[in-house]
Amino acid sequence: MTLETSEGYRVDLETRGNVVTAEVRGDTFFGARHGLETLSQLIAYDEQRDTVQIISAGAVIDRPLFAYRGLMLDTSRNFVSIKGIKKLINGMSYNKLNTLHWHITDSHSFPFYSQRVPQLTLYGAYTPTKIYFPEEIKDLVEYARVK
Repeated sequence: MTLETSEGYRVDLETRGNVVTAEVRGDTFFGARHGLETLSQLIAYDEQRDTVQIISAGAVIDRPLFAYRGLMLDTSRNFVSIKGIKKLINGMSYNKLNTLHWHITDSHSFPFYSQRVPQLTLYGAYTPTKIYFPEEIKDLVEYARVK
């Protein structure tokens, strides 16, 4: 995906009898994914009635207004666990954000374990438990890519 990738989509809902059908179309995989997220936001569960609620008919045609929609996470000053970063990525997908700028190191701390220069982490991380290892970062990048 690039900032030029189209993320437009269309969601159509129609009811025939007691059956609601939904059609999701996207310009690309990313547009279709946004359409599915929009569809999920049109569905609710009513605990009192023990039923699923969805609008009976309608159409949503949408595309992002801005190509760059993202957040910046500064873990050089405030360590966030990998689990916490994955929660952030989940929230970004619910809101159709497409860019995470991860500010992982700075003069405040160096929590990235460098295999070439491991002393940076030894002397630069806040504590030995607040370190990001290459395998974790690779896993996180893949997690974000498919989310």
